[in-house]
Amino acid sequence: RSETRHLSSRVRSCIQQQVSMGLYTHRAPPGYRKIFSGGIEIDPVQGPLMKEILELAATGVWSLDRLTKTARESGINCYGRPLSRSAVHRWVTNPIFAGPFYCKGKLITNYQHTPLISWETHEKIAKRLKIPGRMVKRTRRGFPLSGVFTCAHCHRAVTFFTVRKRYTYGVCCGCRRDGYSPKNLTEENLFFQLEQIVKGFA
Repeated sequence: RSETRHLSSRVRSCIQQQVSMGLYTHRAPPGYRKIFSGGIEIDPVQGPLMKEILELAATGVWSLDRLTKTARESGINCYGRPLSRSAVHRWVTNPIFAGPFYCKGKLITNYQHTPLISWETHEKIAKRLKIPGRMVKRTRRGFPLSGVFTCAHCHRAVTFFTVRKRYTYGVCCGCRRDGYSPKNLTEENLFFQLEQIVKGFA
């Protein structure tokens, strides 16, 4: 057990060191591939295809369904699987294609990989696809406020879950995927805030 803890500590230390150097340590996103020395590089086959999808998303004319269909027809895949609609939205709004990337909630700006698009193009995509209420989330229970509230950090829709058929809470899954750990929004706190807003208009 001591040896296992020591090895785990060394692995975490190496990963933190690579991140501090600007190397992307997670699995390669669509359009990139991992390299032996660490980090990622543009995939010669899927890199230009993913760049085209990103540029189409920045125009503001193409819908998310149309982008998904185009990505599937182009043969873009992620971890060996074709991109779904939610995966397309998650990846095209990810800043890693413009250079910076998130690691445990911190934006790493001293990146070492080659960007596919400029930061101005990424901001256009974020403005187009991260507007409140565009990505509607649903739960099995059919929570009445699903798709109404957005995260203050990334402006993506808050997803509501029901635990043990009694407790309902909301969380931003996008922030969790980016490595940021936001606080859960309980149902009681949610309705308390709504009550205060309504009282403010009374």
